[in-house]
Amino acid sequence: MIPNLFSHENEIIEPILNRIGEVLQTKDRFKLCLSGGTSILKTLELFSKKKIPWEKIQIYQTDERIVSLNSEESNFYWIKKLLENTGTTFNPFYNGFDVQESMQFYVHYLKQNCYDENCTFDLILLGFGEDGHIASLFPGNENLKSVDEILYIQERQNGYQRLSLSLSQLKASSCTFIISYGKKKYRVLMGKSDLNLPINQFIKDQANVTWYHKR
Repeated sequence: MIPNLFSHENEIIEPILNRIGEVLQTKDRFKLCLSGGTSILKTLELFSKKKIPWEKIQIYQTDERIVSLNSEESNFYWIKKLLENTGTTFNPFYNGFDVQESMQFYVHYLKQNCYDENCTFDLILLGFGEDGHIASLFPGNENLKSVDEILYIQERQNGYQRLSLSLSQLKASSCTFIISYGKKKYRVLMGKSDLNLPINQFIKDQANVTWYHKR
């Protein structure tokens, strides 16, 4: 896969805005799914300052650590910090106290404003780890094969239990922008890594995926 090289996050904002404008010509809601990590947050901070119809944007998370909503280790903490004054719609993946209740709620939330039975996202902004993990789907885990929408990752990954969208749910996206930094991540997607890594399994047979990599 060949990347679009960028030197500043501003270069990713215009394609995001173009995608939003394109979708809102035919839909009244735009479903934007965000992964965690600094790669996405840098872009989200700039994006949050743009004048767009935020009331039509519905935000989803790819995954979340099982931590307090006030923890800086929470992906939702940063989404709220950046977007709470925009007027967009977002809800925490993990509610801060009950895993099963959180999963039930988020399945319902995924199905809000669906335009097809697969509940596709209009855009995912997706980062990935140097080990090739996406969301909370790590290499070697059998959960990559799950057909459920949401997974509870009970085995601690990098110190945390987690909730995650499944690979099949992540693939239910009509457009994906992959954003990465650094030489190690560059090599992962330039074909010099295990094709069974989660990021490579996501890309496999997936339409409309664009890769942006920091120079």
